Amino acid sequence: AIKKGGYSATDEKDLKLTRFMERFTSQFIIGGLKKQDMTKWCAANNVSLKPSIDYRYDEFSGTFTKKSAENLFKLLNLYMSEYSIDDKDIAYSKTQTLKELAMPTGSHEIYKDTCQKLEYSYYPFSGKITPSEVELASITNISKLYDAHFCTPSQFTYILSGPAEPSEIKALCEKYIATLSDKSAPTSQFKDREPVVRK
Repeated sequence: AIKKGGYSATDEKDLKLTRFMERFTSQFIIGGLKKQDMTKWCAANNVSLKPSIDYRYDEFSGTFTKKSAENLFKLLNLYMSEYSIDDKDIAYSKTQTLKELAMPTGSHEIYKDTCQKLEYSYYPFSGKITPSEVELASITNISKLYDAHFCTPSQFTYILSGPAEPSEIKALCEKYIATLSDKSAPTSQFKDREPVVRK
């Protein structure tokens, strides 16, 4: 499943927190299952699914077998409608992020940052998240960002390639996707930026 949006359509003030949210989605409780239990359920049911944010797109990617097509749609439905966040998990992630920020920057990171500054006049990912921005990572803020990127089923285009009949996929879409409502308003349009003229 894919939709226009991604980091290009994210407000600049939310960029770093959105990156934190994307990293944190693996810790979400989906349909009542924590990360470890979800991993076991997916393995037992021959299915996988992962939300991710690209520069211009929000997407879900995964795998399924002929017998597990319905499980893929169940999982997609749960990712869009029945997720929750544990206070302890978000506190742990914030602590780990703050520890990473306290570590000295390696020569490779310095080189990479320098190249990006030379290559792009506008690069929204330059710089690390700051401790004050980490503190903004609350359940409310993370949920709001997740809803905007992933809980808008009507805005996604669903593409499946695999061992399933089109009629079966259509029925599963009607059962698990068409019944969902968008939790967030449409993602804002891509930001217009002045062209860069190099002399």
